[in-house]
Amino acid sequence: MAASRRVVVWVPDWPTQSLAVNTPPGGRAIIASNGRVQAATLAARRAGVRTSMLLTTAQYLCPDALIYPDDPLEQNAAFEHVLDACDRVAAHVTCLRPGLAWAPAAGPARWVGSEEKLAQKLTETIVEECGVECHVGIATGILTAIWAARSDEIVPATCAEQYVSEIPLAHIPRIVPCQRTQDAHHAIEVLEDLGVTTCADVLRVGKKALLSRFGRSGEDLWSLASGGDLFIAPRARTTSAVNVERTFDDPVTSLDMVALQLRAVAENLRQKLWSQGVNAHALSIRVATTTGQDCERTWCGVNCLDPSEVVDRLRWQLRGWLDRLLPQDDGDAGGLSTMQVVACDLYDTVMPDQLWAGPESSRRAERAALRVQSVVGTEGVRAVCMQGGFDPRSRVYSSPWGSPGQEPVRSEGEWDGALLRAPTVMLDKPEQVEVRAGLTPVVVTERGYLSAPPTHIVRAREQISIVQVQGIWVVQGRWWEEQTTERSARVYVIVSRDGSDVLLSFQSGRWWIEGFFE
Repeated sequence: MAASRRVVVWVPDWPTQSLAVNTPPGGRAIIASNGRVQAATLAARRAGVRTSMLLTTAQYLCPDALIYPDDPLEQNAAFEHVLDACDRVAAHVTCLRPGLAWAPAAGPARWVGSEEKLAQKLTETIVEECGVECHVGIATGILTAIWAARSDEIVPATCAEQYVSEIPLAHIPRIVPCQRTQDAHHAIEVLEDLGVTTCADVLRVGKKALLSRFGRSGEDLWSLASGGDLFIAPRARTTSAVNVERTFDDPVTSLDMVALQLRAVAENLRQKLWSQGVNAHALSIRVATTTGQDCERTWCGVNCLDPSEVVDRLRWQLRGWLDRLLPQDDGDAGGLSTMQVVACDLYDTVMPDQLWAGPESSRRAERAALRVQSVVGTEGVRAVCMQGGFDPRSRVYSSPWGSPGQEPVRSEGEWDGALLRAPTVMLDKPEQVEVRAGLTPVVVTERGYLSAPPTHIVRAREQISIVQVQGIWVVQGRWWEEQTTERSARVYVIVSRDGSDVLLSFQSGRWWIEGFFE
């Protein structure tokens, strides 16, 4: 879908940064759990305090440090102070998780004069209001903006696709809605096994192939990798949101007074969404106080069909508002009188079919495989899965379709010398080549080192220049068996012909090309 300009505020290491909210500027503070330090402010670290240090040692080094318990509820609620500071500069601020928030950039940029001034204004406001250092990024598309915030950059709209191309796919599941995170992880694992590790690789795969194989997850990957926003399927409906409202009998001044009611509200919201066959991309929480104040906050990345997730967001948000609106030393501050929880941006819970997904798809695949097997024979149709191994070739296990066959090797445990990534293309039969340093042949010594820095590969009367050797991985093999006592090495080599990586293996005194990284 078409992407809009976004401004992202990122506070790294939020549990540590949250100490600055309740600590005087430059003060020393420590988060402790089970007698050990979990986090510390910069001033405390300068005094010698370190993570995992005994609390007694930390107190000796820093006697005046404030000691806080490791309370995730308090840490998450403290982020409300940062969001309030953002509200002073931008409208429609949305929180993805404590430490990360975004807002539309077009309006605030026009108000302050430019995007550069918007980033500066946000940074200064957050530092003045909360004493917290943050990073601000502005770009087209949410993934691009989050990545830009890591280095405080403003990415022009014309450069968004180029900027996002080198972002690793591992960062995408943090952005997609929680209810689709598991599918996104699965899709990315499959793609990484095929050598697709960056957004640029996804674009080369093609949108049609992604949608055919992964359905909605493929659509999310394509949209984010191309510099867009997450796709929200349109749906004609009479209501655009589902809400649950609760009026409290007595003014609420602490979370303990509404603990059971929060669970009831979350269950009621789930029931309403389920009855309509929808879920939501965002959760909006609104409260009113007895003194006439109104507060509203929107959270993204919440599975509204999971009451536990909704209750967590409600507890975090109410805790932050109660601490800010109802000071402990003011007995006449009143309390919360009403609360409204709204599920926004609804979408159907019926997802598009994926290849090999769902019982009906599995039955169709089973019938098709059996028909082909009846024509080409039992060995002609094979099921493929991943197993443990040192190299990409040995990690692929196949057996005849429908036959239990031999159990694949377990992938758990340490595989000393195993390659971390697989080539995009594996040759059916390794191709023998020569690796030379000038005119001298290069071999792998008994200690697992190259005899000389290689300069080129000789392949069928063709010389390929070697730009860089990325590494050498030594695999001992099954050394306890007499038949396989040889030592083999695998080397990544970048060749200048097309800039791609080549996987070489050295076995029995000869070099072989195993595959290519395209």
